[in-house]
Amino acid sequence: MYTSDAPNLTPPDDAARSDAPIAQPSSLPPLAESLNWLSHFRRYSRLLVAVIEPTTLTLRYGNDHFYNVVGVSQQETGAATNLGDALPQLLSAASNQAIERLYRRHLVHRVFSQQYGVNLDQCRLLDEPLLLTLNSPLYPEPRCVEVWLRS
Repeated sequence: MYTSDAPNLTPPDDAARSDAPIAQPSSLPPLAESLNWLSHFRRYSRLLVAVIEPTTLTLRYGNDHFYNVVGVSQQETGAATNLGDALPQLLSAASNQAIERLYRRHLVHRVFSQQYGVNLDQCRLLDEPLLLTLNSPLYPEPRCVEVWLRS
């Protein structure tokens, strides 16, 4: 005869469960407060993270290190920052041309998929990162930054 030393994994009965307090939705902390790692990441990460609209170069989100490296002051009011003047000056001419080429590829991909119904997802044409040269006001020499464009 076989006997097992495994613990009993049956759920507790209803009486045992009724003693545990149930959290009310109003007493639960908001998602942003419960995700302390997200605010920690925004303030202390050395990884540059930004969400920029490609047509207007409007910065929708950036972590603190991105603002420091680019040399743009953060707006406390939550208003979007326009990088239209600052970003092209910080990038080399070759980096600006590389961004334009990648952006055009994303547009062509959209045209083929939406207008002609061609599915190019298998080709992985858009999964190519760019290595850009950024002239940061924080450093005397140019910095290399790897970026991805997501459309």
